[in-house]
Amino acid sequence: MSSRDTIVFWQNVPSIHQAPLMRTLAQHAPGPVVVITEFDLPPQREKSGWHRPDYGPATLIAAPSVAERERLEASLAGGVHIFSGVGAYRATTGSLLSIRSRGGALVGVYTEPWNPVSWRGWLRSLRTRMAARRLLGDVDFLLTTGPVGERQYVRIGFPATRVFRFGYFVDPHERVDADVTGSTEGGPIRLVFVGSVDRRKQPELLLTALSRCERDWTLDVVGNGPLLHRAMTLANRLGIDSRVHWQGHLSNTAARDVIAAGDILVLPSRHDGWGAVVNEALMAGTRVVVSDRCGAQDLAVSDSLSRLFDGTDVTSLTRALSATMSYGRVGADERAARVRWAAAHLAPERGAKYLLDLVAHVRDGSPRPAPPWNSTGAGAEKTAQ
Repeated sequence: MSSRDTIVFWQNVPSIHQAPLMRTLAQHAPGPVVVITEFDLPPQREKSGWHRPDYGPATLIAAPSVAERERLEASLAGGVHIFSGVGAYRATTGSLLSIRSRGGALVGVYTEPWNPVSWRGWLRSLRTRMAARRLLGDVDFLLTTGPVGERQYVRIGFPATRVFRFGYFVDPHERVDADVTGSTEGGPIRLVFVGSVDRRKQPELLLTALSRCERDWTLDVVGNGPLLHRAMTLANRLGIDSRVHWQGHLSNTAARDVIAAGDILVLPSRHDGWGAVVNEALMAGTRVVVSDRCGAQDLAVSDSLSRLFDGTDVTSLTRALSATMSYGRVGADERAARVRWAAAHLAPERGAKYLLDLVAHVRDGSPRPAPPWNSTGAGAEKTAQ
């Protein structure tokens, strides 16, 4: 087996949302797949319902010592190496430079866009530009999320021919059945929000927009955060508190049950590099309403009954919610069709094939592949302001 067939991912921590792709890739790739992380799963992630992911036949090496990392860099030279972040993680960046200096490797970077309107985003933009100048000649291809990421990294100097849209590919939900989804005979539209109740996720924008919607609805809020009390107070002031169910923190499995029981998942973020809950919703047959500040908007535009909205505008969100609620509750046929589409376009198997085709394009000149979610003619409308 040639060393060029080895695929190595260099990351900061193990990720439950990236492990399915790596596990599936290891099942189908011509050579071994190795995942090396700077740190093991941090305690705060475990408290948030994360667990050490199942990487299957892929080899996970978490938190190697400096000496072990150097040994890995030497023994894994050659092949395909994909690093997280443009200069974002010190040890990972050091390994990138080490692998490149040894020659013979195809080097890629996977990175999400920064928030272009916050001061932290401005600082990250500055740091990324400086790192990009240093690393530009060492990176053969760059994977990023959404149109924002694509524009940002081309703007700071990465050739458009070497920048590719990428995303997350999560496992199908194990329980998309009547026991989870419940009856769709009448009743209010069931909306779901999953995430930290904080400024970035904009819960107050969502509550205000919902208070203006005429359809009968309920909202499940899964998660805690610094704005929880303020959001609960706002719901009471808007007169909608009896329709909002505050679920608090749930495990990933339990949260996916709530998503599968809903009609519409809402991701109202002012900024999200991706938003894996959108994958989880579509794979459960649930519609989505997604901010155009999220990388996962790429998935929303593939579903004709889902909607995008301007992530800074409450009127745009109100219209998007009203538009998708006008279709009523998600019936069994609609849910089954969406589950089939998601299985065909968003499953880890499709992500693995896309990545292998992408590597073949960069390394061997084969045709440039399109992201798997683009393989459809149906598109979500972006609701006008």
